[in-house]
Amino acid sequence: DNSVYSSFTTESTGNLTIISTGDKITIQPDLQINGGDILGGTGSTRITLVDPLQLTGVIGLLSSDRGATFSAAIASDTPLTLKNNSAASIFTVANSGNITSNTGAITSQLADSSTAVGFALNTASLTTQGAKLLSLKNASTEKFYIDKDGNLYAAGTILSGNGEGM
Repeated sequence: DNSVYSSFTTESTGNLTIISTGDKITIQPDLQINGGDILGGTGSTRITLVDPLQLTGVIGLLSSDRGATFSAAIASDTPLTLKNNSAASIFTVANSGNITSNTGAITSQLADSSTAVGFALNTASLTTQGAKLLSLKNASTEKFYIDKDGNLYAAGTILSGNGEGM
Protein backbone atom coordinates (compact mmCIF):
# COMPACT_ATOMS: atom_id res chain seq x y z
CA ASP A 1 0.00 0.00 0.00
CA ASN A 2 1.62 3.30 -1.14
CA SER A 3 -1.01 5.56 0.43
CA VAL A 4 -0.09 8.47 2.70
CA TYR A 5 -2.08 10.10 5.44
CA SER A 6 -2.97 13.81 5.46
CA SER A 7 -5.09 15.58 8.05
CA PHE A 8 -6.73 18.99 7.58
CA THR A 9 -8.09 20.65 10.73
CA THR A 10 -9.75 24.04 11.11
CA GLU A 11 -9.49 25.23 14.71
CA SER A 12 -12.09 27.39 16.45
CA THR A 13 -9.72 30.37 15.90
CA GLY A 14 -9.94 29.83 12.14
CA ASN A 15 -6.38 28.51 11.87
CA LEU A 16 -5.92 25.72 9.32
CA THR A 17 -3.54 22.92 10.30
CA ILE A 18 -2.25 20.44 7.69
CA ILE A 19 -0.47 17.31 8.92
CA SER A 20 1.08 14.90 6.44
CA THR A 21 3.10 11.69 6.85
CA GLY A 22 5.51 12.95 4.17
CA ASP A 23 8.50 15.23 4.81
CA LYS A 24 7.07 18.21 2.92
CA ILE A 25 3.84 19.69 1.64
CA THR A 26 3.76 20.78 -2.00
CA ILE A 27 1.18 23.28 -3.14
CA GLN A 28 0.63 23.54 -6.89
CA PRO A 29 0.36 25.63 -8.92
CA ASP A 30 0.40 28.73 -6.66
CA LEU A 31 0.50 29.82 -3.02
CA GLN A 32 -0.88 33.23 -2.12
CA ILE A 33 -0.10 34.73 1.27
CA ASN A 34 -2.19 37.70 2.32
CA GLY A 35 -0.85 37.87 5.88
CA GLY A 36 2.32 39.48 7.14
CA ASP A 37 4.60 36.59 8.13
CA ILE A 38 5.70 33.03 7.46
CA LEU A 39 6.14 31.37 10.86
CA GLY A 40 8.33 28.49 12.02
CA GLY A 41 7.27 25.44 14.00
CA THR A 42 7.45 27.29 17.32
CA GLY A 43 5.39 30.18 16.00
CA SER A 44 8.37 32.54 15.66
CA THR A 45 8.66 34.66 12.52
CA ARG A 46 10.86 33.13 9.79
CA ILE A 47 10.05 35.44 6.86
CA THR A 48 8.33 38.82 7.15
CA LEU A 49 6.62 40.18 4.08
CA VAL A 50 7.19 43.93 3.93
CA ASP A 51 3.74 44.76 2.50
CA PRO A 52 1.32 42.10 3.80
CA LEU A 53 -1.48 43.48 1.64
CA GLN A 54 0.39 42.81 -1.62
CA LEU A 55 0.96 39.41 -3.21
CA THR A 56 4.56 38.24 -2.88
CA GLY A 57 5.63 35.65 -5.43
CA VAL A 58 8.26 32.99 -4.71
CA ILE A 59 9.68 31.73 -7.99
CA GLY A 60 12.36 29.09 -8.58
CA LEU A 61 14.58 28.35 -5.59
CA LEU A 62 13.76 31.66 -3.88
CA SER A 63 13.19 35.07 -5.32
CA SER A 64 10.88 37.90 -4.48
CA ASP A 65 9.69 40.84 -6.52
CA ARG A 66 8.87 42.67 -3.28
CA GLY A 67 10.96 43.24 -0.18
CA ALA A 68 11.40 40.40 2.29
CA THR A 69 13.15 40.35 5.66
CA PHE A 70 14.80 37.11 6.75
CA SER A 71 14.73 36.83 10.51
CA ALA A 72 17.73 35.63 12.48
CA ALA A 73 15.26 33.16 13.99
CA ILE A 74 15.73 31.06 10.84
CA ALA A 75 18.83 29.65 12.54
CA SER A 76 20.73 30.57 15.67
CA ASP A 77 24.12 30.71 13.94
CA THR A 78 23.57 31.29 10.20
CA PRO A 79 20.40 33.18 9.32
CA LEU A 80 21.18 32.82 5.59
CA THR A 81 22.68 29.76 3.93
CA LEU A 82 22.73 29.20 0.18
CA LYS A 83 23.28 25.64 -1.02
CA ASN A 84 23.99 24.23 -4.45
CA ASN A 85 21.86 21.54 -6.10
CA SER A 86 23.86 18.87 -4.23
CA ALA A 87 22.83 20.45 -0.89
CA ALA A 88 26.41 21.60 -0.14
CA SER A 89 26.67 25.03 1.52
CA ILE A 90 28.26 27.54 -0.83
CA PHE A 91 27.53 30.89 0.87
CA THR A 92 26.58 31.80 4.44
CA VAL A 93 25.87 34.95 6.42
CA ALA A 94 26.33 34.55 10.18
CA ASN A 95 24.49 36.52 12.88
CA SER A 96 27.78 38.40 13.41
CA GLY A 97 27.52 39.69 9.83
CA ASN A 98 30.47 37.60 8.65
CA ILE A 99 30.03 36.31 5.09
CA THR A 100 31.59 33.00 4.03
CA SER A 101 31.95 31.82 0.44
CA ASN A 102 33.18 28.28 -0.24
CA THR A 103 34.66 29.35 -3.59
CA GLY A 104 36.31 32.53 -2.33
CA ALA A 105 35.23 34.26 -5.53
CA ILE A 106 32.91 37.21 -5.93
CA THR A 107 32.31 38.21 -9.55
CA SER A 108 30.94 41.47 -10.87
CA GLN A 109 28.93 41.27 -14.09
CA LEU A 110 28.67 45.02 -14.50
CA ALA A 111 28.58 46.17 -18.12
CA ASP A 112 31.66 48.07 -19.33
CA SER A 113 31.18 51.84 -19.56
CA SER A 114 33.02 55.08 -18.78
CA THR A 115 31.33 55.19 -15.35
CA ALA A 116 31.59 51.47 -14.51
CA VAL A 117 32.97 50.48 -11.09
CA GLY A 118 33.41 46.71 -10.73
CA PHE A 119 33.18 46.71 -6.94
CA ALA A 120 32.43 49.58 -4.57
CA LEU A 121 33.11 49.12 -0.87
CA ASN A 122 31.88 51.91 1.38
CA THR A 123 31.98 52.68 5.08
CA ALA A 124 29.86 55.30 6.84
CA SER A 125 32.79 57.22 8.35
CA LEU A 126 36.10 56.08 9.78
CA THR A 127 38.08 58.77 11.60
CA THR A 128 39.74 57.00 14.53
CA GLN A 129 43.49 56.41 14.33
CA GLY A 130 44.11 52.73 13.50
CA ALA A 131 40.83 52.28 11.57
CA LYS A 132 41.17 50.43 8.26
CA LEU A 133 39.11 50.56 5.07
CA LEU A 134 40.37 47.14 3.94
CA SER A 135 42.37 44.37 5.58
CA LEU A 136 43.61 41.21 3.84
CA LYS A 137 44.73 38.25 5.93
CA ASN A 138 46.29 34.84 5.33
CA ALA A 139 45.56 32.25 8.05
CA SER A 140 44.37 35.10 10.35
CA THR A 141 47.65 37.03 9.91
CA GLU A 142 47.24 40.47 8.38
CA LYS A 143 49.32 40.82 5.20
CA PHE A 144 47.92 43.99 3.61
CA TYR A 145 45.67 46.87 4.57
CA ILE A 146 44.50 50.33 3.56
CA ASP A 147 44.04 52.69 6.49
CA LYS A 148 41.24 55.23 6.97
CA ASP A 149 43.27 57.89 5.12
CA GLY A 150 43.97 55.72 2.05
CA ASN A 151 47.54 54.79 3.00
CA LEU A 152 48.58 51.34 1.81
CA TYR A 153 50.57 48.93 4.00
CA ALA A 154 51.98 45.54 2.99
CA ALA A 155 53.79 42.90 5.07
CA GLY A 156 55.88 41.89 2.06
CA THR A 157 57.32 43.42 -1.08
CA ILE A 158 55.03 45.39 -3.39
CA LEU A 159 55.70 44.30 -6.97
CA SER A 160 54.57 46.20 -10.03
CA GLY A 161 54.40 44.94 -13.59
CA ASN A 162 52.98 41.88 -15.27
CA GLY A 163 52.92 39.68 -12.16
CA GLU A 164 55.94 37.51 -13.07
CA GLY A 165 58.23 38.79 -10.31
CA MET A 166 57.54 35.99 -7.87
